[in-house]
Amino acid sequence: MGRAGGERQLHRVGVKDAKHILHLQEILAVANNKVMHIVRDGRDVAASLAARSNEYTWESSMGSCGGSGLAGRLAGRLAGWVDDNKAVLPFLADRRVLSIKFEDFFNADRVLRVLRQLAAFVRAPAPDERLLLALHPSTTPLTGLDRCAAYPNEAAKRADLAASSVQQLATMAAFRAAAVASAEAAAAGEAVEQPPDPLAHDSRRAWQSSQAWSPQESTWRQRLSKGKKADVEAHKEMQRMLQHFGYPKA
Repeated sequence: MGRAGGERQLHRVGVKDAKHILHLQEILAVANNKVMHIVRDGRDVAASLAARSNEYTWESSMGSCGGSGLAGRLAGRLAGWVDDNKAVLPFLADRRVLSIKFEDFFNADRVLRVLRQLAAFVRAPAPDERLLLALHPSTTPLTGLDRCAAYPNEAAKRADLAASSVQQLATMAAFRAAAVASAEAAAAGEAVEQPPDPLAHDSRRAWQSSQAWSPQESTWRQRLSKGKKADVEAHKEMQRMLQHFGYPKA
């Protein structure tokens, strides 16, 4: 806590680490700590793992955790998804824990509600216009290991995100034209610029963080083969966890 202009001011620090979910009791034992739990459909997680085949074989992803060395660390990624989300279940009724679906961030009808929830949860209420600015990237594309832009203060951040919003509106027609041109080039067999390959994990994450928000839908049905869908369906622990968090069956 600090004081500015004679008024009490809250200072917030956020830490993103998926494995913190295994230490919720210790985290919540510290005064004023809060936890935001974001769960993603495990079938989309499975599809992402399948796309990163240089790191994870499908067999190891569907297997049990354990072993040593690289194979052991990569084995059982979906078992890890189950265990991580199972760890939060005893804490979901705690008011210091907010659980949100990853998919709600990319749903046009729900994203503003989610942003309002997050703002209220960290005691930083803001008008809808300010919350919606958070859906825009910085005006400077991110590179390397960057996941977000650094700003010296809130005013600078607001100004840059507003400029990003205007920039996006001004160039929307150009984006549409570029998309048409890319489709025509691809149809003609010409080389088309593509986003970073899923195997180039860090580059792809930086690229994703540089993109303006847009609605997205679950894609595991298109990305998983019939055999892999059957494997996921047979993963009983995953199916129970999907049901618990309200994900529809295939």
